[in-house]
Amino acid sequence: MDAKCKLMIGILVLLWFRPELLSGQSGTDTLSIHLVARAMEGRIVLRWVPVDPAAWMHGNQYGYQVVRTTLEEGRNTDRLVLAKQLLPIPEQAWKPMADTNHLAVVAAGSLYGSVFEIPAQKEFAHSGYDELETTTNRFSFGLFAADQFIDIAVGMALGFVDTTITAGTMYCYTVSFTGPGAHIIQHPGGIVISADQRIRLLPPTELTAQWRNQSVRLKWNRSRIDTLYTGYFIERSEDSGVTFTRINKSPLIYITPEGTYDPYMYYVDSLTNNETTYHYRVRGKTPFGELGPPSALISGKGKRASLTTPPGIVFMEELPEQSGLMIGWVIDSAAYGRTKGFNVYESNEKGGIQTKINHDLIPSEIRQFILDRPVHGHYYRLGLLDDTGHELLSTAKLAVLHNDKPPLAPTGLRGVMDQTGKAKMYWNAGSEEDLQGYRVYTGNQETGYYAELTYLPVQDTIYQHTYSMNTLHGEEFFKVRAIDLRGNYSEFSKPERIVRPDLHPPAPPAIAKVKSESSFVYLLWAGSSSRDVVHHRVERRALDEPNWEQIAVIDHPSSGYNKFSDSSATSGRQYQYRITATDQNGLTSTSTPVQAGKIDHGYRGSIRDFSAVFDAVRHKLLLSWQFEHLDKVDRFLLYRAQANEPVSIYKTLSGNIPGLKIEGKLAWFEEVVLSSGKRFQYRLLAVLKDGSYSDLSEPLFVDH
Repeated sequence: MDAKCKLMIGILVLLWFRPELLSGQSGTDTLSIHLVARAMEGRIVLRWVPVDPAAWMHGNQYGYQVVRTTLEEGRNTDRLVLAKQLLPIPEQAWKPMADTNHLAVVAAGSLYGSVFEIPAQKEFAHSGYDELETTTNRFSFGLFAADQFIDIAVGMALGFVDTTITAGTMYCYTVSFTGPGAHIIQHPGGIVISADQRIRLLPPTELTAQWRNQSVRLKWNRSRIDTLYTGYFIERSEDSGVTFTRINKSPLIYITPEGTYDPYMYYVDSLTNNETTYHYRVRGKTPFGELGPPSALISGKGKRASLTTPPGIVFMEELPEQSGLMIGWVIDSAAYGRTKGFNVYESNEKGGIQTKINHDLIPSEIRQFILDRPVHGHYYRLGLLDDTGHELLSTAKLAVLHNDKPPLAPTGLRGVMDQTGKAKMYWNAGSEEDLQGYRVYTGNQETGYYAELTYLPVQDTIYQHTYSMNTLHGEEFFKVRAIDLRGNYSEFSKPERIVRPDLHPPAPPAIAKVKSESSFVYLLWAGSSSRDVVHHRVERRALDEPNWEQIAVIDHPSSGYNKFSDSSATSGRQYQYRITATDQNGLTSTSTPVQAGKIDHGYRGSIRDFSAVFDAVRHKLLLSWQFEHLDKVDRFLLYRAQANEPVSIYKTLSGNIPGLKIEGKLAWFEEVVLSSGKRFQYRLLAVLKDGSYSDLSEPLFVDH
């Protein structure tokens, strides 16, 4: 394989996997071609496209060179120029093709038309439609036409058919630009293909048909074969599939709207009549002019158009002694001979869910039907079923039957009211079939006057009403009575009470005594005097904090005195305490806060093992002791006095004083003391960093 052919193969692979090279090059200094090929019996068909309008216009003006290199193992390759300067055919040469193929007109117009307009152009008359946009449209529509027919591609110099091939031979084809631009940067198209290489074409699948009046809508799946075919032909047979006729002269193509994808293709065909059985199949067409295998057959007949005029109910007559309801109707003259039968439907409201009354289809010659158990106030419709299976429904008619028996009085009344005065009233539903609804009445006395709340009967068994809360009445009452479709009223129900919610908070508790101890704070208070109090909450907050903390809940507290001891408070810290009462409606009231806290004496442990050693030879005194909180000590105060005299501060021992040493919980202090023959008393006190202190140690007597 020669170097040039290897280069073309590399370019082809690059273009195939890097499609941006096909659209991203638009400069005048770079010309690129994308080439594909298909081997068929006795020929290899080449198809190529310049990757942008500038390259396409260069090719139209100066042409293309087609070179074939024969690749054989063991001997030199043979290079042959198949076309030295391949140009589009002249304008006049397009006429014979354009007479039979309208896409040839598009192709010729893109090459030679002085003005190239597309149908949508008129919609953009003020959008800056310029020469560059015109060139882009010429390029796009020209390539589109070439993709549909190989003859158009060859005429546009975008295709070539090599009929001089030898079976079993491998070829390398290159297509490059000619003319003055050939010396600048260009990416020729290149491909390697065997004369024996074949592509298996697949048939369209999932072909279905919707048969209509003298028309049919075909549908098939194109998703699996979309990369094989650029268009489809529909073929029809009227002789049981013996011969087929192509019914679309141009290939049927699919243009995907932006942002959508439909894997199916559609085609609507007109039928001569609804009596003939038609057979359809679909075949795909490749950009190389190949026809793929046909799809499976779909067969059928057109369906006769359905009737359009519904029947009309002309009377509904109640039979004597409530024995039934007779319905009579008429049909349009066009329905004679095309009516299979009738159905009667019932619904409890106009436009509601319908229930079919008759079990069997009423014969087409019948014009009357008797309902055995009609319902007053229900609606009835007649359905006409025609010979296409379509049913036409008449206008709904209301049944008005005679009946003077009133419904029963409602039962099961209950009502609730919230704090805003909104009340909900409930009752049990009546069992009468002709029940129209209910009317609701209210009053503020059980045996007094009741005013009606409902302007029209309500069909539900719940009613809402808002009462004024600016009243001293603690309760309201309501009654309900039922009404049927004939206007017959039931007796009033028994009155039901609606209790008004309590809007007043309970009386506040009062703290009577507070006592601070070292281990707890004691509280004593008088409970709320309100009867509906459910609990008391004991709350506290530190003086330097804004939020209250609940520390105890006393359920069902006494209206007398209650008590509580708070042992969880921090010693030395001051708090505010209060008691909050809550009633059964969630309303609260709070006592006046009081201030208290656990007593803090300031003691933090004791000095232990306080001892001394006097060295008379060295004239030194060594004091030692233990203290549990040595890490928290700020300083020690050492007291001294002669044996029987009151002690006073002798020295302050802190971390930087000479002679002081601390390890763990043990401390030493050493100092020079002259021998005097006197007896001295020592005592020690630890002062902590937080200001607290230890107990004063026991006296320690040392002879100097």
